[in-house]
Parts: sequence; C-alpha cells; structure tokens
Amino acid sequence: MLLLRFAGLCALAATALVLAAPLGPRAASTTPPLVHGRATLQRIGSASGPESGPLRAGAARVPLALEPGMNLAGYPSHRHVHAGGEALYSRALVVEAGAVRQIVVALETMLVPGSLEEEVLRRAGLAPETCLLFAATHTHSGPGGTWQNALAEWAGNGFYDARERDLIAQAVADSIARAIAALGPASVSWAQAPWPDGPSRARSGGALDTEVTTLEFTRPGGAVIATLVDYAMHPTVEPRARDALSADWPGRAAAELETRGGVALVLQGASGNASPDHQHTSSEAGAQVAARSTAVLQGAAVHETGKLGCEVRLVSLPPAQVGANVPWPLRRGASNLLALFAEPWTVQTRLSIDGLDLLGVPGEAVGGLGLSARARAGHPLAIVGLADDYVGYVEEPARAAQGEGEASRSYHGPGLAEALGL
Repeated sequence: MLLLRFAGLCALAATALVLAAPLGPRAASTTPPLVHGRATLQRIGSASGPESGPLRAGAARVPLALEPGMNLAGYPSHRHVHAGGEALYSRALVVEAGAVRQIVVALETMLVPGSLEEEVLRRAGLAPETCLLFAATHTHSGPGGTWQNALAEWAGNGFYDARERDLIAQAVADSIARAIAALGPASVSWAQAPWPDGPSRARSGGALDTEVTTLEFTRPGGAVIATLVDYAMHPTVEPRARDALSADWPGRAAAELETRGGVALVLQGASGNASPDHQHTSSEAGAQVAARSTAVLQGAAVHETGKLGCEVRLVSLPPAQVGANVPWPLRRGASNLLALFAEPWTVQTRLSIDGLDLLGVPGEAVGGLGLSARARAGHPLAIVGLADDYVGYVEEPARAAQGEGEASRSYHGPGLAEALGL
C-alpha cells in the first residue's frame, strides 16, 4: 500500500513538473545537416546574380490513387471517403537554366508534412540538395492520413495510414519524373497585380494580401507547358459535411486553366486569415481565379533566357508556445504538451525566376506578413504557403503576442515569423 501511495505521489509530482516548468529542448540546438531529407542549398550562380542560360521546362499531372474508406482531411471529425468524388492530382513543374534545376509541386491535399516530403525524395531518387518547392493546395476535402503525428491526426489530417501516405508519395514522385522527362525549350512570362475586389475575405482581422501572381511557360511555337498561379484564399468552399473528395476552388481553377493547354499549378499565398466569401460555388470561385490570373498576364514580358536561383534553408524553430488566449495559469502546461508534438526544425525554399521570388512558407502565413515581406524585399515576391512542411499558422508578431488574429492556431508563438524571415 505504501508503495502504491509513493508511486501515486511520484506521478502527481511528475505531472505538476510538466505543467509548471518549461521543458528543455527536445534535441541539440544545432540544426542537423538533414531535415526531412533536405539539405541546405544556395544556388544563385555568380556573385552578380542568378544563373542564366537557355530556359527549359517540363510539366506533368498524375492522378492520386485513392480509394473509398480512406481518410478525408480538413476538419477534426475524422471523416472518411464514403461517397464518390472527383479525381485529385499531383502536378509538377520542372524548370532549368544553367546549373539550376527547380522543381515545383502542387499536391491536392491539405498538408505536406515533412515526412511525406522525405518519402517523395526517396521514391523519386532525388538528392537532399534538390531544389524543390513542394506545396499543398490545402483543400479541406482532400486525402489525409499522411502524417504520423497525434496532434495533426486529431486536428484534421486524419488517422495516419501508411498505405495512403505511400500511394500519395508515389503519385508525386511519378509526376516529378514525368515532368523531368518532358523538359524542352521554353520561355516564361510572369506578372503580379492586386485583386481587392476578389472573392477572398479577411476572417480574423489584420491585413489581407490580395496579390495574384501568375507565371506561364510556353514552347517556342506558343504551346502552353504550364501555368503557375499563387493566390491567398482558404479552400473551404465545399461543405464540411460532404464526405466526397474534392479539390475545391484550386482544383477548379487548375482545370479551367488547363483548357488552354499544359498543366496548371494553383498554390496558396499568405492565406492564414483569408477565407472565401461563400457566395459562390467552388466551380465559380475557381473560374474567377482562373480568369483573373489569365488577365494579369496580359502584356507581360516574355523571357527566353532564364535567370534562375534557389535557396533552401534548414530553420531552427522557436520553442512550442500556445497563444496568449490560453489563460495564464494553464499556458505553461499547454505549451509543454504542445512541445511533445511540435517539430524543432523545418525546411524553407525560395525560388527566383527572372526577377520574381517565390518564398515558400511551411505553414499558413497571414496576409500582413505577405505584404511586409514583399515591401521589405524591394522586388516582386510571392508567398507560397503550405510548402515543404507544416508548422501551423504564422501570425504577425505583435498580434501573436496579444493573442489576436490567428494566434490561437500558432504552435511557436510570436517568434515564428522572424524565424521564417517574414
């Protein structure tokens, strides 16, 4: 009996310690040489600027091999695919100039966890130094089960399923391989323009980033190879109660753009606080985005000699920290519990394409951070969210410190934006 009481007291003491004292670092503070299979990379050519050379590009679209009964990501209710639905895809774009090869993937799923990216690298036979920007379209009606992390499973990515993860990883690897096989002479044009009267709406205060960025790659004869669109708006148009697969508005926009030829990659911008107006169906919203992104390109300069650059950073993340909206007496304990699931490091990729930067963010940055990053850069820049990993929402530091905006959905507190260079 005394032994049982002693064990109980020890358990209570351990619980109190976890809830009251800050947990130490989960790993050495030094960033390891590999994070999720990725290594640091800086390939910008000479000191005078990015690599230059004849531009080559290739693109491919591969369907995801999904089955009824699989996890349906998007919400904490652990949904499964019980009804029919539309085909979902992995779309890949490969661009080369000089010694630089860039790979961009748009995957029609909710998240790209780092472990999924590592599996894709393995299946595609890509080296850790690969220049890869691998982003989810963030549909909340797409496949889940790709992340063996209890917090992610509970929060809406669905119970981990190795078979589901492997089927998705193989489709991504196949899309990359086919895009590489399709490489050929190309030219590129790109443009950016604000869309203040577009369908995106701020849902939690703060500034909204309404910029639409469009790139178009074509063959010498004018045939479209690929269109890349970046716009900030959560793909939550489809009803939450729906149990069928849907690519939501990004998939509808991609399908509309592909009627012009080639493969269309539709990516998320700084969408952390951007929701759809829900006045339109996903088909209508997608058609709007497709039309606007096409209009943005009118009159854009065409470049046949590519100037490409690539930077991959391995980022040490701030300690796990819940938002200030959690009552102070519970905040330390909640942060300690969050630290059990939060990753200590992440991957961040920046691409440069003829004067335009695509800055990957492994999470959901709010619009204010997109605006400030572009102003600070002093040249055209677009945030590509949900890229190469997932570390939660990224709120502006001052608002995060006050528990405002999307702070309640942040895993790493006010210091996360600075760590990610935002």
